[in-house]
Parts: sequence; structure tokens; C-alpha cells
Amino acid sequence: MTTEKSGATHHVTATLVEKIRNGELAPGDPFPRGWELVRTYRINRGVAALVYHRLLRMGLVRPENDRAIVIGPSDLARLTALMPESQQIDEAVNVIIDRIRTGEIGPHRRAASLRGLSSQYDVSVRTAKKVITALTTMGWVYTVPNRGTFAVPKHLWPTESPNGVSPEKLNLTGCTTMQALESRLAVHLGFPHTDKPQAIPVPNHDFLHCAEGRHDRNED
Repeated sequence: MTTEKSGATHHVTATLVEKIRNGELAPGDPFPRGWELVRTYRINRGVAALVYHRLLRMGLVRPENDRAIVIGPSDLARLTALMPESQQIDEAVNVIIDRIRTGEIGPHRRAASLRGLSSQYDVSVRTAKKVITALTTMGWVYTVPNRGTFAVPKHLWPTESPNGVSPEKLNLTGCTTMQALESRLAVHLGFPHTDKPQAIPVPNHDFLHCAEGRHDRNED
């Protein structure tokens, strides 16, 4: 997401939060429709949709029939003006882990990028970096510097690790084959070392591009 679009989302969201807090948008009032937000705040429909879904996640509005309704003031005390960064990180991390566990993101396939995370979750690049760091620390992904961030295969998932993920930084220097990569991953992720890690039948294009230095940078 561009800085301009992200800034508009934050600005309009904060404005509407304040209107709910001060009673200008009272409990039970219908929440403005998308076209009303577009006209009032001179934003596009994409930003209007992001604003609505952000307020919905924050618990400030709720859907009712064909409209959204503003919630009551008793529910507002626990809310912050905007979703905290920690909540944004948790949301993105949980979605990506779920995509890995369900197979939507396959083994050794690209799992995340800074630009992709920023666009999909409407967060800053700094927050996107924290998402990748959290996933790496938890053992769900591994990052090859200047190449990309990839999903850990199922037989090395952290939920199955007998010893837990190593706190040391993963070093993949010299790993130019899938077998070498998985051997290094197995040690780092807390699995007993084996000279014959589980093989993936067909070499993965993402990893081959990564090993040969042709993959896009992680910042893309």
C-alpha cells in the first residue's frame, strides 16, 4: 500500500473514532455507507472499505441487516484510537501461520515480503519487518538474505520440534541443495540431526531461484 493510501486510512479511521468517542456518532446510529465516506472525506472506495473493516476489527461498529451500526459507549473504554501495532502483528502472523498449516503456502514457497505485508495488512514497513521476525523466531519461516522468506516444510514445523527453535540466527551460507537446506533447518529448529532429511519429490522453483541468486529481494 502506498504511503498516501495508508495515511488516508489512518487519518479517516482516527477521525471516525473520535466522532464515536465524543458522541457525534451516537450508539445505535447507522454508520456511514461507503459512498458517504468517499464523498465526505474525498477518499476512494478501497480506502473506505479499509476504514470500515478496521473499525469492525476494533469493535467500534457491527453489521446489522444491510447497514453497520455504531456500538455503545460502554464498549469504548477498552479501545485505543487505532489498532495497536502489537495487534496488527499478531493478526498478520496468525493468518500466515494458518496459510502454511492449511497448505495454501507450500513447503519452501515464498511466505511473505515486506511490500506484500504492507499492502495486504495496511501496515508500515517497520511493522512488516516485525511480522517476518516473529514468524522466523517462532520457526514457521526462514529467510535467505536478499532473496526472500520461505515456509518451513511440515515435517520441520515448530509444533513438532522436540527441542524447540534455536535462539541463534539461522545461517544458510553454502546451502545450494534442498538436502543441505533441510539439514541446516532441522538443526536450527530443534530436530535431531539427520544426514537424510525428508525429501521433496520435485525441486521447488522458489528455492532454486533463491540458491541461484535470481529471486526477487525480500523488500519487493
